Amino acid sequence: MKKCLLIRNLCLIISVCIFSSCLNSIDDLYDQYNENFAKSTLLEELLKQQQQEQEKEEEETQKKPGDIDFDESDMLFEEYYVYDDGTLNLAAPPDCYNYQWTVQDPGKGYKNVTIYKFWDGTTNVDVYTKREFIIYVPDSGLESGRTYQLTLTVEDKAGNKYSDVCGIIVYNHVIYKKADGTTVITTRDSG
Repeated sequence: MKKCLLIRNLCLIISVCIFSSCLNSIDDLYDQYNENFAKSTLLEELLKQQQQEQEKEEEETQKKPGDIDFDESDMLFEEYYVYDDGTLNLAAPPDCYNYQWTVQDPGKGYKNVTIYKFWDGTTNVDVYTKREFIIYVPDSGLESGRTYQLTLTVEDKAGNKYSDVCGIIVYNHVIYKKADGTTVITTRDSG
């Protein structure tokens, strides 16, 4: 009788252990295992914190329309040089109410140029009113060897408008190759 009671208690303990171990799914076991490796090191945490502080400091010191010492001619550089197979990424000052990007062709009487395709693949006119101006030149319709004028107009929350103009110079992407000790200059089209 004692032997039967001992075996029954042993079976009960084993079944409780098996049942409690089944409460964890295989995903829980993976998560518990990976927690040991997913923790970032102290150095990574320190670098991440420094980067966040630097970004916050830059954001606080960046002059915005409406600030006393804001100069609208500092919104864009005077000229941007971009390869005919490159990307042009520009951003307007933050915290503005309205953004307007206008591309004109001085060689055609400063007619507005429609960008065929923006970086995100859209041809929607609304992309001209976003803070970012991102184009991949081969898909944009801008031609190599040409200079375009880009105008950025922003409006702050008080209704004041600020404008800046720059030049976009599109040129052939030149590749330098060494052939038998001499330098050969070729464009991406010629090989």
